[in-house]
Amino acid sequence: MMLISLLASAFSVAFGFGGVFVLIGGMTLVLPMEAILPLQAAGMMASMVARMLLLRSHIEWGYVKTFFVGSIFGTILGAMLYTSLPTSIVALALAVVMFLAAWAPRATFKLKIPHAEVLVGSVHAFLSTAFSFGGFMQAAIFRKSFNRMQVTATIAACSCAMTLVKIPSYAAFGFDYKPYIGVIIACWIMALPGTWIGRHFLNRMPEILFQYGFKTMLTVVGLRLIWVAVSPLI
Repeated sequence: MMLISLLASAFSVAFGFGGVFVLIGGMTLVLPMEAILPLQAAGMMASMVARMLLLRSHIEWGYVKTFFVGSIFGTILGAMLYTSLPTSIVALALAVVMFLAAWAPRATFKLKIPHAEVLVGSVHAFLSTAFSFGGFMQAAIFRKSFNRMQVTATIAACSCAMTLVKIPSYAAFGFDYKPYIGVIIACWIMALPGTWIGRHFLNRMPEILFQYGFKTMLTVVGLRLIWVAVSPLI
């Protein structure tokens, strides 16, 4: 778990995304399916805080504040749905998310409504909390006139703010974090070195090499999740 958390933190800093999928993919190998998303939220918290501190001068706080307001309702509703779903449905939903992250074209929408960040926060928080689908926020932020550092920093700040609601929401709907304290601590320990590696090394990786490796990893994890979902029926 410590190696998985190290890679997840590094990917998140270097590319602004991908760390969540690295962590989820690794967790599916060693943890029960019902624990994946609650522990992903808790495990990535230290990494997100580290990114916020490292890139704090680049955060667009106005966007973060309105996003957070919208995320509260979506997070609570998503946690309620996730904790009520059968394990097989959770596995299939995560498999779909993996395939979309790997192969779906990047969304290019632009919301032309007042306070669109509130709507983005609500929709993204629900999808992220229930199914770990995070593309909605990233697509919206990429459409802003932010540079790469502002994108990475603002995504980290929005994710961190949302996670402050995610963790107690999962707990309120029945998930028990106590048996997994060791896993969470292991993830936190590796957050800072992973953040440093991502900033100094992974962002030098050729884009085509990253894309190929990332898509391959997500596809393999998605296929495995489908097997987890259907194997009890065979």
